[in-house]
Amino acid sequence: MADLSEVVSADEAHCFNVTVLEAVPSRFGQLSLIALYSSTSLFALLGNLTVIVVCLAGSESARTIRLNLINLALSDIILGVLCVPYTFTDFAFGQWIFAAWLCITSQYFQLLSVFVTSITLSIVGVERYGTWSCCRKLGIFNDSA
Repeated sequence: MADLSEVVSADEAHCFNVTVLEAVPSRFGQLSLIALYSSTSLFALLGNLTVIVVCLAGSESARTIRLNLINLALSDIILGVLCVPYTFTDFAFGQWIFAAWLCITSQYFQLLSVFVTSITLSIVGVERYGTWSCCRKLGIFNDSA
């Protein structure tokens, strides 16, 4: 079995295996994509930090919902800050221009973010269903409406 450092160094220039046809050939197109994705990453960071601050400062909603929203916001920050810049740069230039270890790390955080989001949304759904079914059995919700 090959050592991980040999595998990484052998394919360092093609982290996400972008073909020439997928790369953006014009300099204007590359700069436009960089500006677009940079602003997307910045808005993801600022918006999710706002969500975290509001959830930590507010006490109107249930504690579990606030914790789940914070979890989703952190997952979104991971994706927006640690994954999107590397992915779009690789796409725009058609090759991996960063260190080889960032390729593996970026892909790891992408999968981690997707996994955390999926599990958190599943937990929210199960919790909401449990609350709804308990309230329905207790007669709190009126089914005739």
